[in-house]
Amino acid sequence: MTSAYQNAGQMVTLFGVLGFVLGWCFVPAFGGWIFYTTKPLEFIDTWVVFVLAALFGASFAMIPLTTVIIQRARPSVRYRGTLLALASFWVVMVVLTSVVVSFVTATVHHKTLDIPRWLIPAGLFLVAIFPGITILFAGYWRARRYESCA
Repeated sequence: MTSAYQNAGQMVTLFGVLGFVLGWCFVPAFGGWIFYTTKPLEFIDTWVVFVLAALFGASFAMIPLTTVIIQRARPSVRYRGTLLALASFWVVMVVLTSVVVSFVTATVHHKTLDIPRWLIPAGLFLVAIFPGITILFAGYWRARRYESCA
């Protein structure tokens, strides 16, 4: 029988791999929508896609890690429910961050009629990193709240 910590490690690995695959598919699928172009891969180097996929993997792996943090603070919290809630929150944060990056890119493009080369990878990296950081802080805050109520 495996311990809960081994299962948590396996879940973090699984979510990391799923996030990597999601990140690998993110730019071709949504890059045109974010940057208002029909050829999003024309403006992105290969290394950016690989780093973006790794960042998505790390960000998505924060979901089961944060679930364990919350569950350690209050063991009565259901693992699956918390995992589903945090995964849904992560998706919402990816969408909201993508909308913000799209708005900033459109604003820069309309003001200058050019998009700086560094802005595209920076926007994609923000879309990958921000949801994971938000999940981690939200989980830490929730765990601290549970500890203060106990």
